[in-house]
Amino acid sequence: TLSLKDDNYAAQGYYKRLLEHLDLVREKFGIVSPQNDERAGDMVEIYMKAANNLGVSLFRVARQSGSSSKNAASLVNFQDSIRYYDALTRNQETMVRLPGSNLAEMNLRYATNPFPKFEPEIYTDIPRVLDGEKGLEQ
Repeated sequence: TLSLKDDNYAAQGYYKRLLEHLDLVREKFGIVSPQNDERAGDMVEIYMKAANNLGVSLFRVARQSGSSSKNAASLVNFQDSIRYYDALTRNQETMVRLPGSNLAEMNLRYATNPFPKFEPEIYTDIPRVLDGEKGLEQ
């Protein structure tokens, strides 16, 4: 992905567009219940990963440029990813969350309590095309 190649500005644009597209898809779903609807669960999982990855891209751009607004936006995206992870893992009847943590939670922890040599991590398994889209051919 672009993030793995340190092309953080391009990655930022890609993940922003992906999240905008997923926002449109989410509007069609109305109230999203990932435990009851497999397609909603897939959408929530991709949203969770894309929000984390956008947060990582913004964090890296902020670190390079010193932009406090990009740093703040990265933290917001980590929080969004955590919220979607919660939606995926919380039992809707008992409201008990499954044990474990997600990548955005660790990225947020380290971004707000800086450690030397910390490098935030991205999800690399976001599909290249969504629901029936045609992929680019050479």
